[in-house]
Amino acid sequence: MKIEKTTNHSTTGHNATAEAVKYSITLAASKNQEGGVKMKKITKYDVKLVKEECKLYDLQDTVIDSSKKAGEAIQMICDIHNSAVEKFGMLCLNARHEIVGVHIIHVGGINESVVDPRAVFQRALLNNATSLILFHNHPSGSPQPSQADVISTQKLKAAGATLDIKVLDHIIVYGDDKYTSMAESMLI
Repeated sequence: MKIEKTTNHSTTGHNATAEAVKYSITLAASKNQEGGVKMKKITKYDVKLVKEECKLYDLQDTVIDSSKKAGEAIQMICDIHNSAVEKFGMLCLNARHEIVGVHIIHVGGINESVVDPRAVFQRALLNNATSLILFHNHPSGSPQPSQADVISTQKLKAAGATLDIKVLDHIIVYGDDKYTSMAESMLI
């Protein structure tokens, strides 16, 4: 038996790094019918969440139990309200609705940001999140969610239900201290 270990660092999203440890194991098996040795290569992977940054923030309350608190936390932590391009991210919450992780998942263009559900829930699972608050900004200053915003949020909510991860809200930031809650607007 031969075991080789290699470590790869790769970017999994905007400023997020995952470390993949790859073990290649070559096993000797029984002889095949022709009398030769049959070898089988098996690859084993390990994926880890790597902490990018940890800062102290002056939040009034660490429990995110309203859209107002979510909007304030997003604006304070992510500073996306002044961005010239759309940025999509999420707050990962534990069972007590405390923030356990913040991710900017995709940086898009002037008027769109593509969301990959696998990228969203990979990070949620690595943070042991029980619920999420999605967010993105509208550089145009429009407070209204687009039809694409509503559809992608509904798809993410359905995907989360399969994994027992609740999508509580989707906040659209469109200026200094200005945001729209899709949950409060009854769109999700």
